[in-house]
Amino acid sequence: MSNHQKLVDDFHKAMFVDHDPAAIAGLYTEDAILKDPTTEEPIRGKEAIGEYHAGFLRAFPDMSADFFNVFGAGEWFAVEFRFTGTHTGSLELAPGQVVPGTGRKITADGCWIGRMAPDGRCAEDHSYFDTGVFASLATPAAG
Repeated sequence: MSNHQKLVDDFHKAMFVDHDPAAIAGLYTEDAILKDPTTEEPIRGKEAIGEYHAGFLRAFPDMSADFFNVFGAGEWFAVEFRFTGTHTGSLELAPGQVVPGTGRKITADGCWIGRMAPDGRCAEDHSYFDTGVFASLATPAAG
């Protein structure tokens, strides 16, 4: 198993099996950065990154994901994923825009591109996913 695959597997277990923000934070370097379409500025530091992921765990306590197509070259890796969860807790879509739980089940596809530090932890996390699925939670359900 490559170091890239081990980091991806460890993240999958911490986030989608154990739902453990502290374990997730432990997979990042102290000065790691995370960029994704829901944040205006990069999130900096492993503790802040752990809290960012904890927000998704609170909003989607039953969240799960399939990871596939893991690629790695040097310190960089990429993985595609499909996320599924039921929105039962509050979700911050953007600063000041919080959507209370809707009870809706969603599925979103995405890609995680990361840079691994020499110690095997994640130093950079660039995540891309279908933000329209999350934004749709702010729209009242039809019916």
